[in-house]
Amino acid sequence: MKDSSGLLAAGVYHISIEWPVFISQLFGFAVILFVIMRYVAPVVRKAMAKTQDAVAAQLADSTEAAARLASARKAYESAIAEAQKELEELRADAQADAEFIIAQMRDAAAEEVERVRRHGREQINQYRRQLVRDLTTEMTLSMLERTEEKVRVLLAAPQSQAESVDRFIHELESLAESAPGSRRNQSRWN
Repeated sequence: MKDSSGLLAAGVYHISIEWPVFISQLFGFAVILFVIMRYVAPVVRKAMAKTQDAVAAQLADSTEAAARLASARKAYESAIAEAQKELEELRADAQADAEFIIAQMRDAAAEEVERVRRHGREQINQYRRQLVRDLTTEMTLSMLERTEEKVRVLLAAPQSQAESVDRFIHELESLAESAPGSRRNQSRWN
C-alpha cells in the first residue's frame, strides 16, 4: 500500500502526516476560530451578559421580594397583634357595658319591685281601712239595732215606762235646781 506521500506503511498502525492537508486544515481551523472569535463570541458574550444581568436582576428582585415579604409578614403580625388587642379592648368594653346595663336593669327592677310592693301595701292598707270601716259600720248598725230592740222591749213594759218617766222628772228637777246659779255665772254671749 502506498500513501499519497509515497511512503509505504510499515504496518497496519503506521501513521503518516500529510503536511499540505494538515496546513490547509490548520488554516481552515484558524479562519473558523477567527470568525468565531470575531463575530460569534461577542454575540454569545452579549447574550451571556444579558442572561447574567437578567439572573442578577432576578436575584436582586428575589432578595427585594424576600425583604418585602418579611416586611409584609411583620406588618401582618403587627396588624394581627393590634387587631387582637383592639378585640380584647372591645370585649372588655362590651363586658363593662353589659355589666353596667345589667346593674342598671337590676336597680330599675329593684325600684319597680319596691314601687309595686309599696303600692300593694298601700292597697292592702286601704282595703284594711275600708274593711274596718265597713265592719265598724255594720257592727255599729247591728249594735244600734240590738240596743233599739232591747230599749223597745224594756220601754214596752209598764214598769219600765214608769221608771223612765220618774228618772226623766228627777233629772229635770236636778237641772232646775242647779240652773239658776249656773246661768248667772255664764256670760251673756254663751
